[in-house]
This record gives sequence, structure tokens and C-alpha cells, in this order.
Amino acid sequence: MGFRQDQRAELNPFKQVLGSAFNLLPTPLQDFHGLDQKQTWQGQAEVHQGSGLLSKVIGWLFGFPKESKSVVVRVTQIPEENGLSWTRSFDGKTFGSFLKVGSGKDSHLLTEQFGPVKVALALVLDDGKQRFIPRRWSIFSIPMPRFLLPGGESFEQETDDRFSFDVQISAPVVGHIVSYKGYLEPETVRP
Repeated sequence: MGFRQDQRAELNPFKQVLGSAFNLLPTPLQDFHGLDQKQTWQGQAEVHQGSGLLSKVIGWLFGFPKESKSVVVRVTQIPEENGLSWTRSFDGKTFGSFLKVGSGKDSHLLTEQFGPVKVALALVLDDGKQRFIPRRWSIFSIPMPRFLLPGGESFEQETDDRFSFDVQISAPVVGHIVSYKGYLEPETVRP
């Protein structure tokens, strides 16, 4: 399910892409994606890496987390004028991306940029889950063939009244690159 409407005054890319459907997200997802100020959430995750040499090289290039049954994870979101900067930290090892509303062919999609790689994602609400479905991609702004489009099932949902995530990244030819799942809660501010 998705709803589109023009909300150019809204800077939050999730609110822009989802429009009125943002209000249909479970409360923990609205809390995570709804703030328009810097925020950090923390929790635990389980990480699985691909076993192939090429998947390990790609994981290393992008700074994806290493294999672990239980790792401390932190996500810091920083709103910017044209999007949202995300820094993910798995036991102190970080990797980041930049999210914004797509334009042109990517209209009504969320784009996520990891260095020179940009992926346009459809946000789809399905049975209480927010799914991230890759639609197209580019490297250094050069469109790449759809048959090589990275994929994997990735979604967010409410589990035990908390924000939970399940991210799988794979690619044709390469296979499984990395997957991580777990939960996040707002970081407690200490006086």
C-alpha cells in the first residue's frame, strides 16, 4: 500500500515519499523515521556475511559489518536540507549512507547513496512491515543494468513494542553479501 502527495515543504524523506501512509506505520517506525532533528538509536543485531571472495571484497569496500551472533548497533540520523545522513555503527565500526527523495525517473522513490552507488527504493507498507524494494541503481550517476540490480528482502517492523529491522543485501553473480537483523531503541540521554 502506498499513497503519494506533494509535500515539498516537508524535509523528512520518509514522510515525503510515504505521504499520508506515514501515519499507517507502526508507532516505533513513526518514532524512528519521524523526528526532524539529530537522533541516535541503539540496540543489538545479528550479522551474517557472504562466504564468497567477491562478496567479502564488496562488504569490505562498503564497510559492512563483520559476522557476529550479537553485536551492539547504533544508528545516528542527521537531517540535512536535501535529505538525511545515516551512520550505522556495529561495535564501533561504522558505515554510512545518504537518503533523499528521488527525482526524475526516481520520483516517488527513496534514494540511498553509499559512496558512488545509489539505489532507488520503493517504500511499500505490507502487513505492518515497511519493505524496501530496489527499483534501479547507478554508479557515479551512470545507470546500471536492471539485471545486475542489488536486492534482498529488507524490511522494518514493530516487534515486542520496539523498532526492528531485517536487512539482506545480495547481488546477481555475487550472491549473498551481508544481512543483519535486530532491534533499536532511542538512546538514553545521560545528564
